[in-house]
Amino acid sequence: AIHPMYQTGQQLLLQKEGDGWQIQAQKRDGYLFFFLALFLMAVVAIGGKKGLRALLSIFVNTCLLLLFLWFHKSNSSFSLVFLMIVFTIVSLVLTMGISYGFRTIDSRKIIASLASVLLAFFLCRFAMDLLQDHGLRYEEMSFLTRPYRSVYLGSLLIGAIGASMDNIVMLIASLDEIQRINPQTSRKERLAIGRSIAQDTTSSMINVLLFAYLSGSMPALLFYLANGWLLSQALPMHLSLEIVRTLCGGFALVLSVPLTLLCFELQRRKAK
Repeated sequence: AIHPMYQTGQQLLLQKEGDGWQIQAQKRDGYLFFFLALFLMAVVAIGGKKGLRALLSIFVNTCLLLLFLWFHKSNSSFSLVFLMIVFTIVSLVLTMGISYGFRTIDSRKIIASLASVLLAFFLCRFAMDLLQDHGLRYEEMSFLTRPYRSVYLGSLLIGAIGASMDNIVMLIASLDEIQRINPQTSRKERLAIGRSIAQDTTSSMINVLLFAYLSGSMPALLFYLANGWLLSQALPMHLSLEIVRTLCGGFALVLSVPLTLLCFELQRRKAK
């Protein structure tokens, strides 16, 4: 039998067997808690009250997602995709309310975020149905006891939320500030400014999405390559799902620009 080598000072997980102890694995969560604490302190130190609200939003949304997943596990007759759509709506409202206050919640941000996320999701789902998932490799999800396609579709929704929300909040905040400084700005000028802002942010945010998704597949990809798999075999196996997630988030980002500008102009016209 092959046993790993341990060094003095390493923490181990032990299990009692008879009169002795059996090593189960090396304890590594201490590093996780250290970096988690470092992250929390950095968010609070830099963001202050807004940082605390952001952490509260993360906690609430995580608990809400677990609640929806538990409900689906207990009531499997409910569609997971439908539950994730409901979660998307509730999560957007809660995130905006916690971050900016429920009394001053901005309907433009919620409507634009929800519309861009759902449009991007249904566009990707239509393409997947039309192409019958050709080129998508679900082997990495083979351990699931639930239908893997619905789980993957739910992950597309969740991934698109954060992608569009950041862009929409920044775009509306910028337009509000421009309108406050110069109320005489014409609609054509506002649209040009909004498009210019979006051009500076959208491409970089899509790159962030791409690297964030692909980085999770790198360890498994390198493992397969090290064990003799060809690159042409390993890439579709591990990256096909991540690329579609990136495309869905990218669609949400691109769609968020015209939808945000539309919501901004409609709200402004209504306020007159």
